[in-house]
Amino acid sequence: MQLEAVTLPEVEWYTDERLFIKQMLMDKPGIYVAKHKHDYNHCSYLATGSIIIWHGDECVGDFKAPLPITVKANIFHTFMSLEP
Repeated sequence: MQLEAVTLPEVEWYTDERLFIKQMLMDKPGIYVAKHKHDYNHCSYLATGSIIIWHGDECVGDFKAPLPITVKANIFHTFMSLEP
């Protein structure tokens, strides 16, 4: 599998000061979101397919849709698609 960085869309939604929503399309295996962190807790929703998640350099596991995924503040995390 060849890895390919995902290009995040320019569209972001803020519904209020405590809720942020961003859409990401991972339409083939091997698409990843580079390691990053936020200074707030957040929830990602896996709508379709499956992904693998890392917190820092530790693999958390494989996850299959549909599934909400909570990431705590200040934790470096990475997602990679296994199937669209």
